[in-house]
Amino acid sequence: MSIHLPLASDRVRYGLVLFVATSITISSVISSPETTMGHADFCTQSGVICFEYGPFGIIKADKWGHGTAYAILTATLAYAFVDPVRVNRRRRLTLSVCFAIVFGICLEFAQWPIPDRSMSELDAIANAIGAFLMAILWWKLRAAKPDNDEVLS
Repeated sequence: MSIHLPLASDRVRYGLVLFVATSITISSVISSPETTMGHADFCTQSGVICFEYGPFGIIKADKWGHGTAYAILTATLAYAFVDPVRVNRRRRLTLSVCFAIVFGICLEFAQWPIPDRSMSELDAIANAIGAFLMAILWWKLRAAKPDNDEVLS
């Protein structure tokens, strides 16, 4: 099975990467109401729904959020690197994953001096897992097509 995506212009593809990376950066460095007032107090407010754990009730919800964000970043990077980079898709996908992981580690270090934020190895691991899982999915969805096709390269 493969998914056919239209190949947008370089400007659109890299703009999408910039948008996703900026969104992740902003949500990583600003203090949320939950962190400033405490999880328990924040979750008891009217109209607020909090999930302590994600699907399957094993992994905390924030780790699911980290993994999802970095899976999306990896997907946008892989899509951005489709056409202009004249290297094989394994290298492009590896580059996408490496960039996402390094970006995540840098943001974890950037949180260290910020009040109400903290650097977390578990967050960095969740980021990396999300990036790797997206790379595997991308590879599997793309495996049926030749390298020179413009479909999920």
